[in-house]
This record gives sequence, structure tokens and C-alpha cells, in this order.
Amino acid sequence: MKKKLFCFDFDDTLVDEDYWFKARWNKTFELHQSLFTTIIIKDFFDIYDLKGPYYKFHLQDLSLHHKEIKLSKKQIINTFKSIEVKEILFPEVFNALSRLSSVPNYKIGIISNGSYNVLIKRLKHLNIYNFFDTIICDGYMKKPNNESFQTIFKNYKDYELFYIGNDIRLDLIPANENGFKTFLYVKDKTRLNSKYNCFSDYLSFSNQFL
Repeated sequence: MKKKLFCFDFDDTLVDEDYWFKARWNKTFELHQSLFTTIIIKDFFDIYDLKGPYYKFHLQDLSLHHKEIKLSKKQIINTFKSIEVKEILFPEVFNALSRLSSVPNYKIGIISNGSYNVLIKRLKHLNIYNFFDTIICDGYMKKPNNESFQTIFKNYKDYELFYIGNDIRLDLIPANENGFKTFLYVKDKTRLNSKYNCFSDYLSFSNQFL
């Protein structure tokens, strides 16, 4: 069997980061329940769904319509930052990694942005750290920069390379340019796109290589 290396992105590919953000916000609202009525919470998540989890001005936008939030923004943000919520993997991720890693000629890796030490800690909390043979996490040279993909390509020249991510620009395009076959993970089945190797079921994804 030909040797294969499966490299994954992490956030929103293996771990459901949207769940993590929303769970922290919901806990924040509970701790500030005197401020956050049902209507205000709905308006917040309307902004959240429109702008996405990485938008930094959810509360600022909310305060334009709910003036009572404006005076407490700093306190609310501090509460949000202090809350710890256990991360969760997408369905069947653990089983898929376990099955792929059990094949003698298969290896598994991660290419992700951010802090290496933080990523290692998160992988250990999720009990998936031991599945990975190589981990590259370049906070200073973030994707879509080619350097991380080129490093893998040079170190695994006798492997068939695969990259699995959730973002076309950050993940698929640079991986393709550096010799990887790519797969796009979409958690919403309605977003499947025939132009790319899309999948929303990790069990089916791993089955095709077993």
C-alpha cells in the first residue's frame, strides 16, 4: 500500500470552533442576565451569524441598537475572555483519525496558524495528540503562505500528500500549489460544492482510504 500523509487544518476543520465561541457567549449572557434579555441575545447572534466569530465588534454593533450595553462593554468582554468551555470535535473526527492512524503506511499531520504550544495543549485536552506524527503551527508565517506546505513536501517526498481544510483561500489553494491533493470540509451539507472535493461526514471520508 502506498504511503500517505493526511494533513489537517485544526480550527473549524477538526474542532468546532463556532460551538466554542457560542458556548462562551451564552455563558457570558447568563452571568450578565440583568443586561441580556431574550431579544438582545437574539440581536447579538444575528450580528454574530452575519459577521462571523472572528469579527471584533459584535458588542459595539449591538450597542448601537441597545444603549444599555454600551456602558458595560468592557466588563462583558472581560467576562467572555475569562470563561473556559470544553472544545468539541466534529462528529466522527476521533474515529476517522484513529482508523487512519492504524494503517501502517499512513501518517497524520497538522498545518495550522497560531501558537504551537497552545495547539499542543488543545490537542491533548481533546485526547487526539497521539494521532499526529507531524505538527506545524507557524504563527509568524500564517497560511496561505507556502512555507509550511513546502516543509511537509520536502520532508515527505515519498508520500502521497493530502490536505484537509475548511477554507478555499487559506487551505486548498496553497496546498494544491505545493503538491497536495485537497479536500474541503463543510459542516453544512447545503454548502457542498462539486468544484472541490467536499465532504461533511468524516466516517465516509476515512472509508475511501481504508
